[in-house]
Amino acid sequence: MATISSGYLNAHSLSSVSNDLFVTFKESSSNYVKYRQYDAVPLAPTNPQLSSNPGNGMVRFTWAMNNEPDISLYEVWRKVHELGGTWQAIGTTTNTYFVDPD
Repeated sequence: MATISSGYLNAHSLSSVSNDLFVTFKESSSNYVKYRQYDAVPLAPTNPQLSSNPGNGMVRFTWAMNNEPDISLYEVWRKVHELGGTWQAIGTTTNTYFVDPD
């Protein structure tokens, strides 16, 4: 759990979208109503599946899209056992699928 801030007297509105939190409040040291957003790390995609890509038989990796307005692309990583089990980025996509060229 993360602390967004302290010193708030009254929270007037609290809402969230996926894992992002939004709050309006009156700060205890002033008479102004303020707004704060806590933008958490994006959630992991759900429902991952592997299949054969139509047309070329390469591996196609698909997933369900996250419900977060600030996601513009996905990074795809692979664990490479020949390199001691290290993770390696193999591509990015704006789609909810990635066709592995290897």
